[in-house]
Amino acid sequence: MSILKGNTPWMLLAQVGALLGFAAYAVTLTTLQREWGLSNFESGLIASAFFVGYIAVVPFATALTDQMDARRIYMIGSLFAITGQLGMGFVASGFISACACMMVSGAGLAATYMPGLKILSDRLIQGEITRHISFYTAFFGVGTGLSYVISGWVLSMGDWHSVYRWVALGPTTSLLIVLAFIRPTRHSHWQEKITIDWRNIFPIRKWQQVLQNRNASGYILGYTVHS
Repeated sequence: MSILKGNTPWMLLAQVGALLGFAAYAVTLTTLQREWGLSNFESGLIASAFFVGYIAVVPFATALTDQMDARRIYMIGSLFAITGQLGMGFVASGFISACACMMVSGAGLAATYMPGLKILSDRLIQGEITRHISFYTAFFGVGTGLSYVISGWVLSMGDWHSVYRWVALGPTTSLLIVLAFIRPTRHSHWQEKITIDWRNIFPIRKWQQVLQNRNASGYILGYTVHS
């Protein structure tokens, strides 16, 4: 199947939308430092809160994609991203509230990025998956790049509140795309009852098996250092 057909174009667009808030804090950082009187340490913690939210949610979100249609998880993640970004635009007024909003935004990314990949893989024929996944992961750079451009442009035209309010349209669009254009699907191995098993969330033995593969572990190490 061509990349330009089926679900892939919609998921590429959805991913770009989901990432529009990625660089908003980096773009508004100096403005927020002045307005809120933040120290460099506090500014760094706010940025870190985004990834704390991501790390906290991504094991659960990824594990749940093995038990249900990732489409549902993606839409919930989009709501988290919208909430976090609108929270920054309308509610955040200092260090604590900004940390909370950024954490929610990070949780939103965790529940959209990898679940979005699972949406594709669950709907593709086995031999076609690699090519489509390559495009999907490449579009992470497109989304983050546009996030810098759009956030900077909005800041130059208005204030920092406007940046977060406008980039919230990104995950809103992603939610609408998945809701309207990605059909629900079912697999026989999905269970009606959702169970949370720590062995699935942190599959230590499976990780060990992967790391024993020298080719795989080399790519993993390289990607870790690259990130």
